[in-house]
Amino acid sequence: MVGQLFSPPALKRYGPQIIQLVEQLITELATPGLPLSQAKGIQQTQNIPQTKYLNQAQGLPLAPRLRRFAFEVIATVVLGLRGQNLEALFLDFEIWSKGLFALPLAIPGTAFAQALAARGRLLQQLQSLLVEAQQAAARGEPWAAAGLDLLAGGLDEAGLPLSEADLVEQLLLLLFAGYETTASTLSCLMLALLQQPQLLAWLGEELDQLAWPPAADQVAAAYDPTRAPRLDAVVQEVMRYTPPVGGFFRLTTAEVVLDGVLVPAERVVQVALAASNRYANGSESHNLDLFRPQRHLDGGCPANLLPFGAGERVCLGRSLAELEIRLLAVGLLQRLRLELVPGQNLDLQMFPSPTPKAGLLVRLRP
Repeated sequence: MVGQLFSPPALKRYGPQIIQLVEQLITELATPGLPLSQAKGIQQTQNIPQTKYLNQAQGLPLAPRLRRFAFEVIATVVLGLRGQNLEALFLDFEIWSKGLFALPLAIPGTAFAQALAARGRLLQQLQSLLVEAQQAAARGEPWAAAGLDLLAGGLDEAGLPLSEADLVEQLLLLLFAGYETTASTLSCLMLALLQQPQLLAWLGEELDQLAWPPAADQVAAAYDPTRAPRLDAVVQEVMRYTPPVGGFFRLTTAEVVLDGVLVPAERVVQVALAASNRYANGSESHNLDLFRPQRHLDGGCPANLLPFGAGERVCLGRSLAELEIRLLAVGLLQRLRLELVPGQNLDLQMFPSPTPKAGLLVRLRP
């Protein structure tokens, strides 16, 4: 059921709407003196300067804007969520996601307690939106995007209709999975490029040859690896160097030898991506601790990369994530010339996924 949301025909439908969101972000970043009240979800979600205007001298916090972009893609484009409460939904998602790895003490005022309260509000809001979708479908007025309609008619493994509580939980999971890791990759991508102007110039040579926006019937493939190999290499290297997901678990179904170690059947194995991405036989000669996208073009990456998992449990939203990352990168880097504001803290907070602690302050280059 959920796989239909990420099928090739679905991605073709999503493309123009994602481009529209990219253009909105470009306009926002290019507008000097933008009032904070117009910067949706920014002031409340990041520790940024609390000034009346987001101006060139102080810089624009890019990371929270990328988080908002990724949320809008999955929420409005894919699932078709709409309504006046969308902003509150996003802010509660930010509170909830930040509290997922907090010390599990439900003491009033703690991050964990705030996360629990936010989750409760999220479930209530999503239930209301689901009811709206079901009522619209009953009137013969399905929502513009098929996502919510598809979930509303979902069946469980036994072929029985999902309960309303199960549907809301599925909706919550899809929203979280659909934006957290993509937002992390976008932030780390921009951080890596803006920290290395020579790398940005190298990528810019390719981006300048690409058309923006792409033709409506070519959106899904306009910036694929065959047409934008350097962009693909940079994205792969970002996911290798700062994977948005630290790892995952798998159960062995038979004996398997991993790097010379025999692992019996029926054992749980943790795949630690952050570590394995920097280790491989003979990796010393490839210097995997160095951020170098060119390794994906010259055969210099011996590591087996699994940012989206693999096999039967591969991430269903992989194609959507890759599409929105490519569209955002080409549109933003073609239309704007950005640079980092000097003196800011560029360290990453690692949970729930890597993102710049200080919001990644950028400004337009003269």
